[in-house]
Amino acid sequence: MPIERYFSSTAVATTLSGNISGATTSITVGSVTGFPPTKPFTLALDYGAATEELVDCTASAGTTLTVTRAVDGTSAQSHSMGAAVRHVASARDFAAYQTHQSNTAGVHGATGSVVGTSDTQTLSNKTLTSPTINSPTLAGTVAGTPTINGVFAYANGFTSSGGAAAFTGATGATSAATYKVTADAGLRLVQQAGGTLLWGDGTAAGDTNLYRLSANVLATDDTFQLASSGTMLFGAAGDTNLYRLAANSLATDDSLTVGGNLSVTGTFSTGTGIGTTLHARRTSDNSIVSNSTPALDSQLFVALVANGIYEMDGVLYYQSASLTPDIAITFDGPAGSAGFWSTIGPNTPTVNDPPTEASAAGTGNRTVAGSLAVVRSYAVPVVSTVFGLSIKGMVENAATPGNFGLQWAQFSSNATATVLKTYSWIRLTRVA
Repeated sequence: MPIERYFSSTAVATTLSGNISGATTSITVGSVTGFPPTKPFTLALDYGAATEELVDCTASAGTTLTVTRAVDGTSAQSHSMGAAVRHVASARDFAAYQTHQSNTAGVHGATGSVVGTSDTQTLSNKTLTSPTINSPTLAGTVAGTPTINGVFAYANGFTSSGGAAAFTGATGATSAATYKVTADAGLRLVQQAGGTLLWGDGTAAGDTNLYRLSANVLATDDTFQLASSGTMLFGAAGDTNLYRLAANSLATDDSLTVGGNLSVTGTFSTGTGIGTTLHARRTSDNSIVSNSTPALDSQLFVALVANGIYEMDGVLYYQSASLTPDIAITFDGPAGSAGFWSTIGPNTPTVNDPPTEASAAGTGNRTVAGSLAVVRSYAVPVVSTVFGLSIKGMVENAATPGNFGLQWAQFSSNATATVLKTYSWIRLTRVA
């Protein structure tokens, strides 16, 4: 039990240094020699007189004491300067001892040693009913068949010696055992009651599983990775591989032959090898006003690899309110790239193919070819009507990888907008 008051065997009797009333809570005495250094302790004012009063000293500053008046059944009195002051024990101190001694239901009257609250002791032959045990250190063997109804956390692992650790759950239980890292929002590993193992990254619910599909068959609904690198090698010398290229992407550095049909429910990877298809399209209209300097379109371009050769096709949809040749196009790629391209598009109906580059509006077709740097212009046979240019070509890139794409502008700078329409597209397929 806590100490209620403190005592000293060397306290020297003293006197009040001034008059006090029955309400005064700060008194000054002539000396505090031998008084207990720890509060509270009891003082008698006017010690031995008819006006004796007991007070508790609760704080001190030199010879000035803060006191609680009229304790242990005494009455607050006025006291004069020079009144005797003594450190004393009173009836309540002896009553506390007697009360403690007569408590047979607690410590006194019991058989055996007293159980402390903070000292180190060894207990034996004790039965604890509904106890709360905080941060225990357990040693030895726990006998019997205890039932744990709460969450039992193993901060430093779990070891079973002399027998297997058995976990039994109800038929419909979601999990029989789980594991997580401190501060995880989700579980890293779940052993479900049906035998399925479920893994996650600790940030959300588990997303990868492993389970018994049927007799002698182990299965997963996800991806299974072999070896530390995740690469599967085939052949006596391991010359053919299959591996995870990126999230949700499976790849090989070798050839893949399909004997039956190849069905794709998603999209092909853009990749870099022969057969790779690069595609770009406009997702919104793009307008040019008063500008006849061709520049790279913000959407109609793709990235070429070094030394790749590509077959190019596409369709450009354009519109203008002018009947003059009102759109000029060319193509540009990394330094050193070369190739030829041609189009089929509107031109004058009075001139046979190949017509002049800039001619009056008409409905003829142009199929003349040119190198990548050639700029060609096309008319609008009918104002405010959408027309299409069909593109065919071959592009050979040099040793520098980089972007290749459509450059375009107005053929003659004017205030009537030329519009490259949504759904215009180009496609390059690598052939070498």
